[in-house]
Amino acid sequence: MTTLVAYIPFLEPCGMFGVYYWVLVAPLVFGIAVVYRATHDATLAGFWSRTGLFTIKSTFAMGLLALGMYLFVYFVLPILPAS
Repeated sequence: MTTLVAYIPFLEPCGMFGVYYWVLVAPLVFGIAVVYRATHDATLAGFWSRTGLFTIKSTFAMGLLALGMYLFVYFVLPILPAS
């Protein structure tokens, strides 16, 4: 366990969660969705359904981006010629 003095946010994000810090994407996206919907909707009719849909679509999009980056780094970059 690292102390607060030795905490390096970019090298050790959410140190107490270890390798499972990526699970925090869901609550983060949900919070962003709530704020976005609250500022862009005129009424509360269907607020939670649109917020849930926004959360699901955004989380899915981030997963696809992560998969794309993984494939690029591990399969495309190694076959590129060195300069």
